[in-house]
Amino acid sequence: MSLSKPSTPLIFSAAVVFLGCAGEVADAADAETSSTKAWLVVEQSSSLSDVPTVRSHASLWFLRIAEEKDFDAATHLVSARLQLPPVGTCQPAGVPDDQIASASISRVELAYAGDVHVRTQRASIPLTVRFFPNVADLVSGVMYTIHDLNDVQAPFDGWLSLTATGSGEFEPLEASTRPPPLPEKLSINGVTLPLVDTVVPREAPIWLGWAPDSDGDIIYIDIDPVPSASVDRIRCAFSDTGLAEIPRQAIPDTTEMMIAVHRSRDVALRSDRGEVGMAHFDLAVTSRVTFASP
Repeated sequence: MSLSKPSTPLIFSAAVVFLGCAGEVADAADAETSSTKAWLVVEQSSSLSDVPTVRSHASLWFLRIAEEKDFDAATHLVSARLQLPPVGTCQPAGVPDDQIASASISRVELAYAGDVHVRTQRASIPLTVRFFPNVADLVSGVMYTIHDLNDVQAPFDGWLSLTATGSGEFEPLEASTRPPPLPEKLSINGVTLPLVDTVVPREAPIWLGWAPDSDGDIIYIDIDPVPSASVDRIRCAFSDTGLAEIPRQAIPDTTEMMIAVHRSRDVALRSDRGEVGMAHFDLAVTSRVTFASP
């Protein structure tokens, strides 16, 4: 579903390697019209501690592309897409994602959509327009971000929308989507997080529990030893069933670790005209875990 009136796409032919995506730019000369789709990314991290901290962020792009099949590849060009191990496994974080190792894409124009707001049940948050850095002459235009890292916060009570006043060829837009809840009722080996005066054995797997929400969501877990470097992080991925075993091999040989439990969801943005884009949500809860002496 196009968000804009027909327009003539820009043409570029080259090869690009960016953000793990190697793509050959397709010749769009035969395309009669382009389509514009919204790509919304919302992230939040909340700590379970005596002094809870919350950091959130939202970014939005209106991607004008020659063909709708290019949408997924275009999102990889403008945002760092989540890299996950196969469901039910763990691996070092940052392993390259080769799912779109070769994709034929056309030049991507980032459309200006006028004044844009993200709306939750509790607030209406204006987004700030910014020029987007050119990516190997493939991407040009503007993006939208929130001004403050605490502006867009879960829980969203199952509803979030965005509105755009429109500009030039871009028609006004109002679309909504169904964000996931934060991971809740977290437990390790049956003990509710955060762990207080609780002994966790180091030389054994850990059973992680949570309140399940949707079979289509992914729960992924980042495990960092304390102290740590980013290269030490282990990432595990599971279906959103409410219980998962973290294998011994993924548990660091330290006295403490930080564990971040993320719920990830990709869901359509819909208006009264149908599907107009996609939203990616990544909502996390973090806690510090102390191990028993061996």
